Amino acid sequence: MSQRRPTLRYRPIRTERLFNPSRLYSTVNWASFPAVLVEFNKQLRAWYIAPAKVLMKKSGHYSFAALSITCTLVDTLSQYHSGKTQGTRGDFIRFCRKHIPSAKKRFKTPIPIVKGKKVEYLNDPAEVLYYGVRCGVIHEAHTKLYAAISGSDDRSVCKYHENGLAEYSRNGRDFKSCPTVVFDPGLLLDSVTRFLRSYLLALNDPNPVNDRLRERFKRKFFASFGVQL
Repeated sequence: MSQRRPTLRYRPIRTERLFNPSRLYSTVNWASFPAVLVEFNKQLRAWYIAPAKVLMKKSGHYSFAALSITCTLVDTLSQYHSGKTQGTRGDFIRFCRKHIPSAKKRFKTPIPIVKGKKVEYLNDPAEVLYYGVRCGVIHEAHTKLYAAISGSDDRSVCKYHENGLAEYSRNGRDFKSCPTVVFDPGLLLDSVTRFLRSYLLALNDPNPVNDRLRERFKRKFFASFGVQL
């Protein structure tokens, strides 16, 4: 007979912990949803957006770290938007396809990857951002070679290169050209920041059409911070 998975619930000591750089939990007006959104916005900007901008301003060679932070922000926002307490591959990819320009444009030639014991294919930049950047950084401490980081000359978040940047082989000898996606970390961050602004406006809009969006936000918020809104 299988045992039930144990559950633990955490909550902050409100007078001792910061919710964002300028507010203790105890000084946030939790009874006011608009006030909570203001402090939540400050938190995301302090934890993710400001550090990424500082890194990119300091040096283009710090773009790897900036892109890593932005992927974490995408993970975060996809969870709030879907009401999930933990991130999933599907939520991350769907979020990118819907809210990041050009992320859902299908490739002329898909990119092969190994998943488990078989070869599968990545068909758009959203999938490359997840497998090649997000998972590459977390699991292997670098982006996959079918993903690259650079500024763009055509103001696009990502650019597909049919060949010229990477090769792959199935047997270790006969290499052939592999498509590569180059991400502009600054433009990606700008795109995600624009989404954050529109998302907060929708959450703050009392129109009933946004009720489901608010319930998803509150579910994730409670799981993350132990505060019932």
